[in-house]
Amino acid sequence: MAKPWEIVDLDPDDPLKVSLRQILLGWMEEILSYESETIKGTDLEALHNMRISARRLRAILKIHRQFFPKKLLRRQLLEIEKLIDNLGLVRKSMFSLKN
Repeated sequence: MAKPWEIVDLDPDDPLKVSLRQILLGWMEEILSYESETIKGTDLEALHNMRISARRLRAILKIHRQFFPKKLLRRQLLEIEKLIDNLGLVRKSMFSLKN
């Protein structure tokens, strides 16, 4: 499994909302860091890492749902689900091309 990036500069004295924002931004950066290699379609590892990062983002949003407006959270989770589903389709097509 892909190892998550370390979120630097987290301060245990910060309010949870501040730390959560840093974590979410860090994971969004992590997802986007794999985008170009995934689009090229040549790096299965980048695709895998992007899928895992998106799943982690989805999980943290669900765990801390009380900090987000319901409509906004629902929209964001739908977008993340679409991303995860589409990455799954890309993964299937990449594996079928290799076999």
